[in-house]
Amino acid sequence: MEVVTQFIRQYEEDPSILERTVTSDETWVHHYDPESKRQSMEWRHPSSPAQKKFKRQPSAKKVILTLFWDMHGPILVHFQAHGQTMNSVNYCAMLQNELKPAICKKRRGMLSKKVLLHHDNARPHTAAATV
Repeated sequence: MEVVTQFIRQYEEDPSILERTVTSDETWVHHYDPESKRQSMEWRHPSSPAQKKFKRQPSAKKVILTLFWDMHGPILVHFQAHGQTMNSVNYCAMLQNELKPAICKKRRGMLSKKVLLHHDNARPHTAAATV
């Protein structure tokens, strides 16, 4: 309740707080590379029967998807490399090397204001290096 009350007070003082807020969240997603149209092409005689195609199942590989967005829509969609965990070092590198340039590119002038990053309390987000 304290945090919400504080946010409401800040909003009443400065309604642009919503325009400066960037929110993030992570989720696990299946990762697989679908066959391209060129890969699925085959040479065959007009009278030969069509080859049966089997439905391709997603592989067992899962990767972490991190999405950053603001009130205008998505800013950055980041897929963590397979087998790489999300820790504070990787999270800080993503903020500096990917999110900051994405904000510069998609939301011109936003960095000249104070950007508020809203994320959950996962360990990489609350680590001293991240804060």
